[in-house]
Amino acid sequence: MAREPGRRRTPAGRLRAAGLLAVPLLLAGCSGGMRVTAGAGTATTATTTPSSSTGGGTDTTVDPDPVSIYDVDAPTALPGGPVAPGPSVIGVLAPKTSDPLEDAVVTAWETMSWTLYSHHDTVDATAGRYQFDCVGATNYFLSVADPAANDALRTAEHIGTGYVPTPLRLADFLGSLPPGGTSTWRPVDQASAIGPGEIIGVPPAPGSTEAGHAMMTAGPAVPLTDGGYAVLVFDSTAEPGHGPGDSRRWDSRDQPLPDVAGKPADRKSGLGYGTVEITTSPTGTPEHVLWSVGGTVYGGQIEVAQPLS
Repeated sequence: MAREPGRRRTPAGRLRAAGLLAVPLLLAGCSGGMRVTAGAGTATTATTTPSSSTGGGTDTTVDPDPVSIYDVDAPTALPGGPVAPGPSVIGVLAPKTSDPLEDAVVTAWETMSWTLYSHHDTVDATAGRYQFDCVGATNYFLSVADPAANDALRTAEHIGTGYVPTPLRLADFLGSLPPGGTSTWRPVDQASAIGPGEIIGVPPAPGSTEAGHAMMTAGPAVPLTDGGYAVLVFDSTAEPGHGPGDSRRWDSRDQPLPDVAGKPADRKSGLGYGTVEITTSPTGTPEHVLWSVGGTVYGGQIEVAQPLS
């Protein structure tokens, strides 16, 4: 069976791999399913974010200082024990200097002036302009923070110059790592061990029309009473639904996408952060991602690994 080709970064929407036919754009994108529960919910103070009701609609969190995520946005210490899952739970934020990948993505978010979700990747870091989709974002930040790990991924998956791996190819690579890891990558085989600076590859669910997704972790896993873990992540998405605290809900730097039938109007998109839930198998391995804590499952079996600088 032919392997899914990587997605070309330019021109927009074109897909190719040597010797293989192009595949539909849907397979190369990385938007996700979204369900946001109205109401702030209940959780411990250390893992909740303030919200304001919008007349019975979705809760919206407004950050009074969008310059630094370290001011008020996320807790920096784990709670004393498992917390009840709910939309107000947010993941713990690790210090920016704790990992090169986290440092790179947080620095970009703090200094960016404009961002847009797009399958045509264009980055001008000096001007603070970031246009890419989920795999475009992970590929870019890996190239900045850990080029050796990025090269290993691209070589193993036969990703040519000007292309980025699709979510399926990313998950395939992360899942193929040996238990002991390599000189450039370390697999994370326990959800409880998830920490900052790791990549989560989300392939499409088998038989679905999902695109799959890719995310970068920004802190440790927070245990939940349902057996899952809340994790703060950065990603580029067209579906800003990683909980009420998703930064794309209030960040004016995130650009809206054109209206699409069946989607909310004025969807903010691009680079941002929010909290997802990771479910586990009976042995504790990462299994699936919920687009928000207590939300709905998106994609198939996830794979998690840390690039080693």
